[in-house]
Amino acid sequence: MLIVAGCGGQQSDSKLDYEQNLELALSYYEKDEFLLAKKSFSNAIKQDSSQGLPYFKRGYCYMQLDMFDSAEYDYLMSINLEYNQQDALYNLTLIRSIDPKDTMSLFYLKKWAVLEIEKINARRDSLKKLLN
Repeated sequence: MLIVAGCGGQQSDSKLDYEQNLELALSYYEKDEFLLAKKSFSNAIKQDSSQGLPYFKRGYCYMQLDMFDSAEYDYLMSINLEYNQQDALYNLTLIRSIDPKDTMSLFYLKKWAVLEIEKINARRDSLKKLLN
């Protein structure tokens, strides 16, 4: 359980460590408080930029705040860090589909489809091994 105290009953997010910022961000995220969640995810990323989860979740916050360029960056970082790549590609498709002339939407959709096919094939192969 995270307990933060200070002026106004809450400590500044920047004084928390990575895990505390992440926990705080996730609690805001679960309450659909996307502006506060974005701030705490940003603080967590400043402390450890090698983790994909805060990028992915902050990307969703940006989407909810209509900050699509920032969301796109975070989803690309999530993919680069190999965190939730398939969902990040799908969300990139959604972001890019806003402009019907934008060909990147199709690019991201194709990448998503390749991962989906790979996942299906892996499941099929696992089932074949179990049955043999």
